[in-house]
Amino acid sequence: MSQFKLVNLDSAKGEARDLLEGINTKMGMIPNLYAAMAQSPSTLAALFALSSELSKGTLSPALNEKIALVVGNDNSCGYCVSAHSKIAAGLGMADEEIIEAQKGNSEDPREQSILTLAISVNGNHGHGDNSAVRRALEAGLSEAEVIEVVGQVVKNIMTNAVNGVARTAIDFPERDLI
Repeated sequence: MSQFKLVNLDSAKGEARDLLEGINTKMGMIPNLYAAMAQSPSTLAALFALSSELSKGTLSPALNEKIALVVGNDNSCGYCVSAHSKIAAGLGMADEEIIEAQKGNSEDPREQSILTLAISVNGNHGHGDNSAVRRALEAGLSEAEVIEVVGQVVKNIMTNAVNGVARTAIDFPERDLI
């Protein structure tokens, strides 16, 4: 059970209701994370705005999910690991690939440099290890892509932190942290 009250369509008002209606229309459900975040409609709207803008970047949806998996696992966020595992599977990722992403591993050198960079940025509180940045650039990432990875990490830290504070009940098939 979530520690924080979950806002539902019956109890939501104003902007929170509008946001939750949009989620329900798009997903056919309101994930508990969003129901908890609806306590602060401006925070939920900010997450959606950040997610929307980052989706216009050059990193693929599958790679963004791998970043979410490694950051969620690194931050011990069972909710996010469970949710992003389901999303990744929906994108056609095999279970082994999802597990490897959780561990921060990829057979592709470019992807590996991105996952290593994500771990570094997350673990160093935004101050990525210069060697991780250098390896990402050497693997062919542009400076813009390095910044985009940082944006993805920040988005996931936000949801990991909300889940940690709210103790959000997992409403996706549960996945173990690695």
